[in-house]
Amino acid sequence: MDVMTTLLLGLALLLQPAGDAAVVLATAEELLDASQPAPAAQLLDTVLAHDDSNARAYLLRSTARFLMGMIAEGETDLLRSLELDPQMRQGWLNLGALRLSKRDYTAALDSFLTAEKLDRTAPDNAINLGAVLLLLDRLEEASTKFEEHVRNEAGSGAAYYLVATNYAMAGYSALALRHLAQAIQADEKTRLRVRTDPNFDELARTNGFLQLMDTDKFVYSPGSYVTRHEFNAPYASTGARLLNATLDALSELQIPHDPRVEANPRWALIWADMRIKLSRDPSNGRGVVEASAPAATFNPQTWRQRNDALAAAITLALGNYGRREGR
Repeated sequence: MDVMTTLLLGLALLLQPAGDAAVVLATAEELLDASQPAPAAQLLDTVLAHDDSNARAYLLRSTARFLMGMIAEGETDLLRSLELDPQMRQGWLNLGALRLSKRDYTAALDSFLTAEKLDRTAPDNAINLGAVLLLLDRLEEASTKFEEHVRNEAGSGAAYYLVATNYAMAGYSALALRHLAQAIQADEKTRLRVRTDPNFDELARTNGFLQLMDTDKFVYSPGSYVTRHEFNAPYASTGARLLNATLDALSELQIPHDPRVEANPRWALIWADMRIKLSRDPSNGRGVVEASAPAATFNPQTWRQRNDALAAAITLALGNYGRREGR
């Protein structure tokens, strides 16, 4: 137990038995948010020892017990919390998730419908209901809910991604691919997340998935800056001289960039305050570094200076590699 956890626990325990239960519950919630379920449960035990009708304390202790692997005890607390206060929407959401984990999809649907009645404007209603309807093989109804979720989230990449995840796990490959494509169109960095998400393991065996992952359909915004540099070092799936040189150049110029790099045999992407794509010119085999950015990001002089400096730094880095390799 770290020092902060010990202090929080000690402070909250001092408030018992006559202290402010709301403060203790808030402390327990902080501990749960910090992935400290055991001390949170200890606090909640003290609350319930003095007031066994505190619905929120039962709800929080159920979460602590679930996190500690005490599933049966957590379920007992959860049901007790809803018995005491059936208006707690979070309790119904938790019960729906528990029933999903037990593959009791009909009961899960009932829980999520109850949560929806308690707050019809909650943004998670549509995705929760869509997920369980899909598991009940009610595809048309599920799709309607998923479309509602995407609309509610203004067509964000995250919304499309979450819908794609549900379709993939239920085995609807075509629908999963369609929504993944829309997620990537909204935010191309989504491809990086997809590549390591086990929810898409089955889908990853399909040709459609492989094509989606290896296709760059990025569209420049109107008026964007685009500058292309060619180098003798080709971009190739074996060897990473051009990629390493570009990363070294960005570091040398102190240009902040996303440490995540997306690379496949045909191209690589680096994201900074400009988008940098590495590829190979098929006509001459030379390596290509293409930088682009929306017009509002730079003025023409700054853009030109930035790219001249980048090209020079890449050339220098490639030369250093060549000397080290005896070329």
